[in-house]
Amino acid sequence: MSKRPKFVTFICWLNIVVGLVLIWVMPTLASDPTFLPTLAKQYTSTPLNLVLFRLYMTMLICMISSIFMLCGANWARFLYVILGGANWIFSTPDQLTVGSILGYVISTYLLFRPKCNRFFSR
Repeated sequence: MSKRPKFVTFICWLNIVVGLVLIWVMPTLASDPTFLPTLAKQYTSTPLNLVLFRLYMTMLICMISSIFMLCGANWARFLYVILGGANWIFSTPDQLTVGSILGYVISTYLLFRPKCNRFFSR
């Protein structure tokens, strides 16, 4: 049995903590009278309910896949990468940032390095 690489531990716990914080903060933001109109301006072509639903589902799936990645589930690693790619594809150009693109590319590269492949192949 191979030991879990430090990067897998880092990225999984980062996803779990950020997801929990966002799930805790989003209702507070939604009650702010300026938040929803600002969000609606950013997502002009998509209904606001669909935007919020997609955001919550993405966070939930990302957290679940991270929990299973900590246990070594290979399917969770692929789900995480596919979900990230789908988010990237279905985002409008003004929603994409250099940081989000670099984060996705780097995390995908590191999750498929030989050490991680050994961990997920057990």
